Amino acid sequence: MTQGWYLHPREMVDAVADAGLSFTEIEWVSDQQSIACPHGAPRPNDWFGTDMRAAEEVVDQARKRNVTVFINIANANNCAVMSQPDGWFLDRLEEVLVIGYDHVLIQAVSEPWAAPERSAHWIELARRKVHPENFVGPGGAFMDTHYCDFGKLVTALRTGRQHEISNTDCRPILNPGPEAAAELARASHLTKSPLLIYDFFSRDLSTFTPTLKAMGDAIK
Repeated sequence: MTQGWYLHPREMVDAVADAGLSFTEIEWVSDQQSIACPHGAPRPNDWFGTDMRAAEEVVDQARKRNVTVFINIANANNCAVMSQPDGWFLDRLEEVLVIGYDHVLIQAVSEPWAAPERSAHWIELARRKVHPENFVGPGGAFMDTHYCDFGKLVTALRTGRQHEISNTDCRPILNPGPEAAAELARASHLTKSPLLIYDFFSRDLSTFTPTLKAMGDAIK
């Protein structure tokens, strides 16, 4: 529930932990705002922030349940977000830093190829402020890699990608379902390579708990 996490913050973490898994992701600026700006101009009523109460609950519960939370601040494929000034981005980064590093990984921008210059600038701003062990991006402990081909992802995990967060955030394999997710979990567990199954559309816990259970069963 990368986008709908704020609806069930503690329950989402519990569902991950109850399945025997230890890693999840939240989009700091989630779909509480629209993406409708084909030319980079946000609409008057758009809001580009986060639900701090829910975010604090996610991380608090994650620390209690030994789950690491990967926080991505901005998506470069959201042109309205990427049209915000540097001050807006730095404010969002400070919100994350206030929550702290314990059980937290921080990425400035995902899909940087969608807005390369702006993304590179914000990534550098974040790199200067975030501890390298908690930073996802150039100069950090991990890189976030989005795979669009299931076979290539399986091969990468089996080969070993300990410093790469292998992510299914690409429409062809966005949420591949329980059986495929279980295969990915087995490969990930074998080589201790971080894996995220990205479920963009879920708003109800019941829609993704079968996938979590299948993944947990696969690594027992």
